[in-house]
Amino acid sequence: MQWLRRFGCCFSLHAYASVSRNVRRDNETNHSGTVDHDASLPSVECPMQPRFFVEKVRAFSVAFAFFTVLNAHANPVLRCKMLQGDSSFVHEVMPTRDPYTFVPIDVRNRFRINAIVIGDAQQVDYVKVYAYYYEHGRPVIAHMTHYPSPVVQADEYQPALTGLQRVYSPPYGFELQYSCVLFERSTGALP
Repeated sequence: MQWLRRFGCCFSLHAYASVSRNVRRDNETNHSGTVDHDASLPSVECPMQPRFFVEKVRAFSVAFAFFTVLNAHANPVLRCKMLQGDSSFVHEVMPTRDPYTFVPIDVRNRFRINAIVIGDAQQVDYVKVYAYYYEHGRPVIAHMTHYPSPVVQADEYQPALTGLQRVYSPPYGFELQYSCVLFERSTGALP
Protein backbone atom coordinates (compact mmCIF):
# COMPACT_ATOMS: atom_id res chain seq x y z
CA MET A 1 0.00 0.00 0.00
CA GLN A 2 2.92 2.35 0.71
CA TRP A 3 4.31 2.10 -2.83
CA LEU A 4 0.93 3.05 -4.23
CA ARG A 5 0.78 6.15 -2.04
CA ARG A 6 4.32 7.14 -2.97
CA PHE A 7 3.57 7.23 -6.71
CA GLY A 8 0.09 8.67 -6.24
CA CYS A 9 -1.67 6.37 -8.69
CA CYS A 10 -5.35 6.78 -7.88
CA PHE A 11 -6.41 4.27 -10.51
CA SER A 12 -4.02 1.71 -9.00
CA LEU A 13 -5.51 2.30 -5.54
CA HIS A 14 -8.96 1.74 -7.00
CA ALA A 15 -7.76 -1.49 -8.64
CA TYR A 16 -6.13 -2.54 -5.36
CA ALA A 17 -9.38 -1.88 -3.51
CA SER A 18 -11.43 -3.97 -5.95
CA VAL A 19 -8.94 -6.86 -5.78
CA SER A 20 -8.84 -6.75 -1.99
CA ARG A 21 -12.66 -6.67 -1.96
CA ASN A 22 -12.73 -9.95 -3.94
CA VAL A 23 -10.10 -11.54 -1.68
CA ARG A 24 -11.99 -10.37 1.36
CA ARG A 25 -15.24 -11.83 0.03
CA ASP A 26 -13.53 -15.17 -0.45
CA ASN A 27 -12.20 -15.08 3.11
CA GLU A 28 -15.48 -13.95 4.69
CA THR A 29 -17.65 -16.71 3.30
CA ASN A 30 -19.99 -18.07 5.93
CA HIS A 31 -20.17 -21.72 6.73
CA SER A 32 -23.44 -21.75 4.81
CA GLY A 33 -21.57 -20.74 1.59
CA THR A 34 -22.96 -17.21 1.31
CA VAL A 35 -20.85 -14.05 1.10
CA ASP A 36 -21.11 -11.25 3.64
CA HIS A 37 -21.79 -8.22 1.41
CA ASP A 38 -21.87 -5.79 4.32
CA ALA A 39 -18.13 -5.99 4.84
CA SER A 40 -16.72 -2.55 4.20
CA LEU A 41 -13.27 -1.76 2.92
CA PRO A 42 -10.99 0.56 4.78
CA SER A 43 -11.11 4.04 3.35
CA VAL A 44 -8.20 4.77 1.02
CA GLU A 45 -7.27 8.36 0.38
CA CYS A 46 -5.77 9.13 -2.98
CA PRO A 47 -2.92 11.61 -2.71
CA MET A 48 -2.45 14.15 -5.47
CA GLN A 49 -0.86 12.76 -8.60
CA PRO A 50 2.62 14.09 -9.34
CA ARG A 51 2.80 16.43 -12.30
CA PHE A 52 5.46 14.38 -14.15
CA PHE A 53 3.27 11.27 -14.04
CA VAL A 54 0.32 13.07 -15.66
CA GLU A 55 2.57 14.60 -18.30
CA LYS A 56 4.16 11.21 -19.15
CA VAL A 57 0.75 9.56 -19.53
CA ARG A 58 -0.50 12.42 -21.70
CA ALA A 59 2.63 12.32 -23.93
CA PHE A 60 2.38 8.55 -24.31
CA SER A 61 -1.31 8.82 -25.24
CA VAL A 62 -0.61 11.44 -27.91
CA ALA A 63 2.28 9.42 -29.38
CA PHE A 64 0.22 6.21 -29.40
CA ALA A 65 -2.69 7.96 -31.14
CA PHE A 66 -0.36 9.52 -33.74
CA PHE A 67 1.29 6.22 -34.69
CA THR A 68 -2.05 4.40 -34.74
CA VAL A 69 -3.46 6.96 -37.17
CA LEU A 70 -0.26 6.89 -39.24
CA ASN A 71 -0.28 3.10 -39.56
CA ALA A 72 -3.99 3.06 -40.34
CA HIS A 73 -3.38 5.15 -43.46
CA ALA A 74 -0.28 3.37 -44.80
CA ASN A 75 -0.68 1.17 -47.87
CA PRO A 76 2.03 -1.08 -49.31
CA VAL A 77 3.05 -0.29 -52.89
CA LEU A 78 5.48 -2.12 -55.18
CA ARG A 79 7.28 0.38 -57.42
CA CYS A 80 9.32 -1.06 -60.28
CA LYS A 81 11.74 1.14 -62.22
CA MET A 82 12.76 -0.20 -65.62
CA LEU A 83 15.45 0.91 -68.04
CA GLN A 84 15.62 -0.36 -71.60
CA GLY A 85 17.91 1.32 -74.09
CA ASP A 86 17.51 5.05 -73.56
CA SER A 87 13.97 4.86 -72.13
CA SER A 88 12.97 4.53 -68.50
CA PHE A 89 9.61 3.43 -67.11
CA VAL A 90 8.01 3.36 -63.65
CA HIS A 91 5.23 0.97 -62.75
CA GLU A 92 3.40 0.81 -59.41
CA VAL A 93 1.39 -2.15 -58.15
CA MET A 94 -1.01 -2.28 -55.20
CA PRO A 95 -1.64 -5.56 -53.35
CA THR A 96 -4.77 -7.60 -54.01
CA ARG A 97 -6.02 -11.12 -53.31
CA ASP A 98 -6.63 -12.08 -56.95
CA PRO A 99 -3.41 -12.80 -58.92
CA TYR A 100 -5.23 -12.72 -62.26
CA THR A 101 -6.10 -9.01 -62.11
CA PHE A 102 -2.54 -7.83 -62.76
CA VAL A 103 -1.81 -6.49 -66.22
CA PRO A 104 1.68 -7.03 -67.67
CA ILE A 105 3.60 -3.94 -68.80
CA ASP A 106 5.00 -3.89 -72.31
CA VAL A 107 8.46 -2.28 -72.50
CA ARG A 108 9.07 -0.94 -76.04
CA ASN A 109 7.72 -4.10 -77.70
CA ARG A 110 10.91 -5.89 -76.64
CA PHE A 111 10.17 -6.99 -73.06
CA ARG A 112 7.20 -7.56 -70.80
CA ILE A 113 7.16 -7.23 -67.00
CA ASN A 114 4.43 -8.69 -64.83
CA ALA A 115 4.63 -7.79 -61.12
CA ILE A 116 2.18 -9.52 -58.78
CA VAL A 117 1.62 -8.47 -55.15
CA ILE A 118 -0.69 -10.72 -53.13
CA GLY A 119 -1.95 -9.40 -49.80
CA ASP A 120 -3.91 -6.51 -48.37
CA ALA A 121 -3.31 -3.13 -46.74
CA GLN A 122 -2.05 -4.72 -43.52
CA GLN A 123 0.21 -7.51 -44.80
CA VAL A 124 1.83 -8.59 -48.06
CA ASP A 125 1.85 -12.38 -48.43
CA TYR A 126 4.20 -12.60 -51.41
CA VAL A 127 5.56 -10.79 -54.45
CA LYS A 128 6.30 -12.38 -57.82
CA VAL A 129 7.99 -10.63 -60.72
CA TYR A 130 8.03 -12.17 -64.21
CA ALA A 131 10.21 -10.81 -67.03
CA TYR A 132 9.62 -11.88 -70.64
CA TYR A 133 11.38 -11.09 -73.91
CA TYR A 134 9.69 -11.18 -77.29
CA GLU A 135 10.69 -13.72 -79.91
CA HIS A 136 8.77 -13.76 -83.22
CA GLY A 137 6.07 -11.58 -81.64
CA ARG A 138 5.42 -13.92 -78.70
CA PRO A 139 6.54 -13.42 -75.07
CA VAL A 140 9.05 -15.96 -73.75
CA ILE A 141 9.79 -16.09 -70.04
CA ALA A 142 13.36 -15.10 -69.21
CA HIS A 143 13.30 -14.46 -65.46
CA MET A 144 10.96 -15.21 -62.55
CA THR A 145 11.45 -14.25 -58.90
CA HIS A 146 9.36 -15.07 -55.84
CA TYR A 147 9.59 -13.19 -52.51
CA PRO A 148 7.54 -14.86 -49.74
CA SER A 149 6.51 -12.59 -46.85
CA PRO A 150 8.58 -9.57 -47.95
CA VAL A 151 9.37 -6.76 -45.52
CA VAL A 152 7.59 -3.52 -46.35
CA GLN A 153 10.04 -0.61 -46.11
CA ALA A 154 9.14 2.67 -44.43
CA ASP A 155 9.79 4.70 -47.59
CA GLU A 156 10.76 4.24 -51.21
CA TYR A 157 14.39 5.26 -50.65
CA GLN A 158 15.30 2.09 -48.75
CA PRO A 159 17.23 -0.70 -50.51
CA ALA A 160 15.19 -2.39 -53.21
CA LEU A 161 13.35 -5.67 -52.71
CA THR A 162 14.68 -7.18 -55.93
CA GLY A 163 18.02 -5.45 -56.24
CA LEU A 164 19.11 -4.51 -59.77
CA GLN A 165 18.07 -7.25 -62.20
CA ARG A 166 19.26 -7.57 -65.81
CA VAL A 167 17.35 -9.55 -68.40
CA TYR A 168 18.65 -10.20 -71.92
CA SER A 169 16.86 -11.03 -75.14
CA PRO A 170 18.91 -13.82 -76.81
CA PRO A 171 17.69 -13.31 -80.40
CA TYR A 172 18.37 -9.57 -80.55
CA GLY A 173 20.78 -8.83 -77.68
CA PHE A 174 18.51 -6.28 -75.99
CA GLU A 175 18.93 -5.63 -72.27
CA LEU A 176 16.30 -4.71 -69.69
CA GLN A 177 17.29 -3.50 -66.22
CA TYR A 178 14.70 -3.32 -63.47
CA SER A 179 14.55 -2.81 -59.73
CA CYS A 180 11.47 -3.02 -57.49
CA VAL A 181 11.00 -1.66 -53.97
CA LEU A 182 8.10 -2.49 -51.64
CA PHE A 183 7.28 0.49 -49.41
CA GLU A 184 4.45 2.07 -47.43
CA ARG A 185 2.72 5.03 -48.98
CA SER A 186 0.84 7.26 -46.58
CA THR A 187 -2.63 8.18 -47.85
CA GLY A 188 -3.85 10.17 -44.83
CA ALA A 189 -4.11 13.92 -44.45
CA LEU A 190 -1.12 14.00 -42.14
CA PRO A 191 1.92 15.94 -43.39
